[in-house]
Amino acid sequence: MTIERIAELAGVSRSTVSRVINNSPDVREETRVRVMRVIEEQGYYPNAAARSLASRKSRTIAVVDPSSVDARFGDLFFPLMLLRGIAKACQNSNYNVMLSNVDPKRPETYLSLVNSGEVAGFILGTGRAGVDMMEHLYERNVPFILIGTHPPRPDICCITSDNVTGGFMAARYLASKGYKRIAVFTGSRDVGTAIDRLEGFKQGMASAGLELPPEYEVWTRQGNSDAYEAMTQLWSLPERPEAIFCWSDPPAIRTLDWAEQHGVRVPQDLAVMGFDGVPFAAMTNPPLTTIEQPAIDIGMRAVETLIKHLRTGEPMVSSSLPVRLIERDSC
Repeated sequence: MTIERIAELAGVSRSTVSRVINNSPDVREETRVRVMRVIEEQGYYPNAAARSLASRKSRTIAVVDPSSVDARFGDLFFPLMLLRGIAKACQNSNYNVMLSNVDPKRPETYLSLVNSGEVAGFILGTGRAGVDMMEHLYERNVPFILIGTHPPRPDICCITSDNVTGGFMAARYLASKGYKRIAVFTGSRDVGTAIDRLEGFKQGMASAGLELPPEYEVWTRQGNSDAYEAMTQLWSLPERPEAIFCWSDPPAIRTLDWAEQHGVRVPQDLAVMGFDGVPFAAMTNPPLTTIEQPAIDIGMRAVETLIKHLRTGEPMVSSSLPVRLIERDSC
């Protein structure tokens, strides 16, 4: 039995059932009675975590990343800035932060945390690997919010940067500099941010009247070898690109390393542009032009959205925060 089934039988929305379970005052008494009758008839009882939420015993928010340690902390900037924003917002609201790394292939690593009743709500940073965990949280009526990914359901809240606009801005900026043969390094096909940035980039290229040949679209990850191999592949083409947009700053920085090792001048021979706004990007040779996303603000917005839901029972609303161009010397 799930909360969706209870809502269907009671003739109300999922959020209304959630408010009844959490003893929210903004539910009409006749509706509360009807929902509770269905709950009792169906033998549906919220788990330990939901009971804890209803009594407001827990003031802890868990930040969970359903990926390997190596995958997440290969790039330290975004998670650290994100955590800074999360910690600041929790401190402002007198909540605690729990940082947990789980293995999506081993459900026991997160089910114990979900069922412990020690956590008020969850903030997840994940790709498709975390879908199972999202489903467990969703089915158990445990509040959670996603950061920087595509939610598998339309009613799941996600806080991210405006990745589509950022990709569009990158393409238009490079086009405005006079570059016509522009390649793109994009991330894994299961990473929502990479997909959005590529979509925006393609839109920007089209609006500038430029084409993106298939051989100029290269899927990479965050690893050094991926960026190096991709650059070697591109530089061996009969018609080399004049500029490269990288979906994230780390592969852009590694592209600059490759260029230096191979005697390719930046930006005279090749322009390089990133996305994220990592502090180290200002110290590369040459300093990296990039699209900056507000990592701290994303963390703060996620906490504020989650805590408002915990306090009021109101549905959480997804939001996309604006990005900005940081123009330096690599283009």
